[in-house]
Amino acid sequence: MLKQSQGKQFHLHDWSLIGFYINWQQAIIEIELLYDTGKARILIKDFTTLDVSQKNDWGKSISINSSNGPLSLENGLMSLEIEMQSGDLIKIEGKNFELWKD
Repeated sequence: MLKQSQGKQFHLHDWSLIGFYINWQQAIIEIELLYDTGKARILIKDFTTLDVSQKNDWGKSISINSSNGPLSLENGLMSLEIEMQSGDLIKIEGKNFELWKD
């Protein structure tokens, strides 16, 4: 797997969100994704916030409509927002975000 450089925004439009894994004890979130040429994962270390809805206001979908971040926050953390094509919004804050691609 190849790691995307720290500090770059993730461009996740039309990728598929497969699932989340949360290690509560170590404060790690792993997001499993598929994109046009393979698999990817986002690793968030020292997460502090995870807000997830699955209301499907625009209809059921696993596809990502847009993403914003990771962006630096004033408190020293970083944030990532993912808008699903279902209309749902996922918000994550943590200290370190890594994107790994096959």
